[in-house]
Amino acid sequence: MIQFARPENPRYTFSALPLVLRRVLYVVFGLLGLVLLLVVGVVIALQFDGTQDFVARKAESYLRDKLKTDVRIGRFRTDFRHALNLDDVYLADQRRDTLLAVGHLGVSLDLWALIHKQVSISSLELTDGRVRLTRTEPDSVNNYDFIVRAFADPAAPVDTTASGIKYNIGDVRLARVYFTQLDAVTGTDTRARIGLAVINMEAVDVDKSVYKVDKAALRRTAISIRQTKTAPEVASSAPPAPLTVQVGLRELTLDSVAFSYRNAPGAQYIATTIGQAAITARNIDLQRQRVDLQKLTLTKTTFAYAQNEAVPVAQRVVNPAELVRKLDAATDQARAATAAPGQPLRWRVTLEESAISGLAVKFDNFNQPRQRTRLPALDYNHLDFTDLVLNTRNFAFSENRTTALVDNLAGRESSGFRVDSWRAAVVYDSVQIRLDSLDLITPHTRI
Repeated sequence: MIQFARPENPRYTFSALPLVLRRVLYVVFGLLGLVLLLVVGVVIALQFDGTQDFVARKAESYLRDKLKTDVRIGRFRTDFRHALNLDDVYLADQRRDTLLAVGHLGVSLDLWALIHKQVSISSLELTDGRVRLTRTEPDSVNNYDFIVRAFADPAAPVDTTASGIKYNIGDVRLARVYFTQLDAVTGTDTRARIGLAVINMEAVDVDKSVYKVDKAALRRTAISIRQTKTAPEVASSAPPAPLTVQVGLRELTLDSVAFSYRNAPGAQYIATTIGQAAITARNIDLQRQRVDLQKLTLTKTTFAYAQNEAVPVAQRVVNPAELVRKLDAATDQARAATAAPGQPLRWRVTLEESAISGLAVKFDNFNQPRQRTRLPALDYNHLDFTDLVLNTRNFAFSENRTTALVDNLAGRESSGFRVDSWRAAVVYDSVQIRLDSLDLITPHTRI
C-alpha cells in the first residue's frame, strides 16, 4: 500500500504562530478562564447560607452609611433564580422612629426576566409588617424624604417617557400588616390593621394605569381615619383631569372588616362593620361609565352615619354629591377622546342578584335632640334600623331610569315601625314611580 504524506502547512498549526502572538493568546485565554472560574465560584458560593449572610451584612452596612440611620437585615436567602426571602428587616427614620419593619418578605420571581425589562412575580408574601409615615409642619417634610434625597441624582434629566416595563403579577398575600400615617399638614391620622389580604392579579400595566384583579379577599381588618382640621385646598381653574385609570374586579370577599371616619371640622362620623360580604362582577369600566355586577351578598353588617345639620353641605368632607360630580367630570374628559360623535355615554349600573340580611343602619343629626312623643313615631333626625333584609333581582340604574324586582324588603326601627315583607316590581324614571305586583305586610296590615 502506498501512503502519501500530507505536506505541513504552517497556516494550520498553532506552533507556527509567532511567539509574541502565542503568548498574547495564552494570556487572553487564561484571563477568560479565570473570570469564568470566578463567576462559577461566586455563583456556587452564594448558594451557601454563610455567604448570603455575608451579603446581608454588607448591604446592611452600605444602607446604614448611605441613609445615616439604623438599618437591620436579620436574614437574607435566595437561589438567584426564582426565590428571594428577607426576614427581620428594620429601617428607622432620621428621628430614630420606626419607618419600616418586616417580619418576613418572600418573593417568587424570575430574576433573569429583569434583564429584559419584565417584572414577573408569581407570588409575594408579607408577614408581620409595619409602615409608619409622618409629615410635619410647617416644612411639609415626610419622614421618608431622606431616602429619596440619598438616591436621587440632581443632575439627572427628568424622564417623562414610559418605562416600557412589562408586569406579570400573580398572588399577593399580606398577613398581620400595620400601617399608620400622621399628617400634620392635613390634620389626618390614619391607622390600618390588615389581618389577612389575598389578591390574585389578572393584569397590571403601570404605564397605562391598568390594574385588574381576578380575586381578592380581606379578613380581620380595621381602618380608622381621624381628621382634626380641614385640609388646605389649592384653587385651580383648570378642568378636571380625565380619568385614565382602568380597574377591574371579578370577585371580592370580605370577612370581619371595620372602617371608621371622624371629621371634627365637618362634624361627620362614619362607622361600618362588615360581618361577611361577597361581590362578583362581570364588568367594571369606569371610563365608559359601566358597572355590571353579578351578585352581592351582605350579612351581619352595621352602618352608622352622624353629622351636624348646621354645617353647610359644601364644608362637609364626605359629600356624595360632590364626589359624583367630580367622577362624572373626569369620565366626561376621558370619553371625549374615545366616544363617537353624537353618542355620549351615560352611567349604567346593573346587579343581577342581591342577598342582604342582618343589616343595621343608623343615622343621627348631632344638633337635634331626640324626638319625644306620646305615641311611637319615626324621628328622621335619629333613625335606627335593625334586622334589615333586601333581596332583589335584575336591578338596573341609568341616568333617566331605574328598575328592580324586589323579592323581599324587611326590617324594623327603634320607634316600633316594622315591615315584615315588601315585594314589588319597581320602575322609577323621569315621569313616574310605579310599583307593580305590590305586596306589603306589616304586623297589623297587608296591602
